[in-house]
Amino acid sequence: MYVNWRALVLFAIVAVAGYFAYQTFWAGTQKRGKMTTAQLLDGYEAGTVLDRELTYAELKARAEKTGMLDAAALRAWFRKKEQAPETYKLACEMLGRIRDRSAADALLKDLAHARAEIRIGATRYFQHAPARRAFDPFLKNLAHPSDEVRKETVVAIENLAAMTNTGVRYKTDVSKWQEWWNALSKAEKSKIPE
Repeated sequence: MYVNWRALVLFAIVAVAGYFAYQTFWAGTQKRGKMTTAQLLDGYEAGTVLDRELTYAELKARAEKTGMLDAAALRAWFRKKEQAPETYKLACEMLGRIRDRSAADALLKDLAHARAEIRIGATRYFQHAPARRAFDPFLKNLAHPSDEVRKETVVAIENLAAMTNTGVRYKTDVSKWQEWWNALSKAEKSKIPE
């Protein structure tokens, strides 16, 4: 009897890969769907790249579709920002997505933090929950030495500008942004939450 060993080995490889794909995507997604916000965040920092992406997708879906994120669990990461900056950035973004205004004061202070990762996290909050009070810290961050801080700040300040329907995009030009802000009327500024 002839046995095609290549086909048999290929079949075994495909079967094993299929099993792991099932465990990662289907079963993993089902498991993530039953986890609390705190449980999802706890495993984020130490997770693999794939686990992080899937956790991000789960949290984003909860924020956008159902609004079922535990804001207190997200705010708990403010105390852990030095030890787990990646999870802090994720928590800040999700707080912005659900527009949790109780976090704004703490995050305004973090816009001037010494570590770039902390500034990025705070900026991601304001990308989704723009605030007038963040404008001056944004201008300072446009001159920050870190490219990533500047890039995230441009997104945040352009989202703030979009609320006034002026459609300006000055990238990292601090003087043009300052001129634009000074030229805005009180009525236009009032479109942006405090």
